[in-house]
Amino acid sequence: MSIDVQRRKSIQTMVLRDGPTDKDPPLASLQSDPYLRAKPVSVTFASQGELQESSILEPLEDVKLGRRMSPTFSITVGGSGKDASYEQFEWRSSHGKEIKELAGHTSGWKLVRLSEAVGEAGGSRSHRAMGCSSDGKEIVAGIAHNASWSLSKGFRIAFVGSGLTGVLGERWEIMTLMTAVHLWLIEFQIATKAIPIA
Repeated sequence: MSIDVQRRKSIQTMVLRDGPTDKDPPLASLQSDPYLRAKPVSVTFASQGELQESSILEPLEDVKLGRRMSPTFSITVGGSGKDASYEQFEWRSSHGKEIKELAGHTSGWKLVRLSEAVGEAGGSRSHRAMGCSSDGKEIVAGIAHNASWSLSKGFRIAFVGSGLTGVLGERWEIMTLMTAVHLWLIEFQIATKAIPIA
């Protein structure tokens, strides 16, 4: 897989491809404002290897600068037909065990599955079970930042819990990867004052 970022006027587009080159078919694209103004961010999934108007569009909400943000998205998980359900996920800034475990760093994001409780809410971070957020929800992915803010080193991402098992589905995996890269790009742009990046 590869990701390329392009900027045209007031739209920044990130395309995830099913291979290492720009000739490989797209899996999804994410469009955002390169100047990080509060505008909708959307992910479009490819249909038959092409990004089309009829492709499924999923919004990423609550991406705003100047305050603590917790971007959320909703997506169908668990297959198709009767087995599928529509669930909401939320990226939360984190300094927890899952992030330290991922890369030895203490800064990053965790993706919380809002519909699944796996433990009790509350309690200190040191006493909380691995994979459980402070409100008792399941953590399904994590991003650990590289302290150098280098484009060549980027960040580390891992699926955990049910996110690792594949039960949430390929679209969820693509949405998680696209939104993770987008969050990292936002933080990179802020940290390096590199707005826009492309």
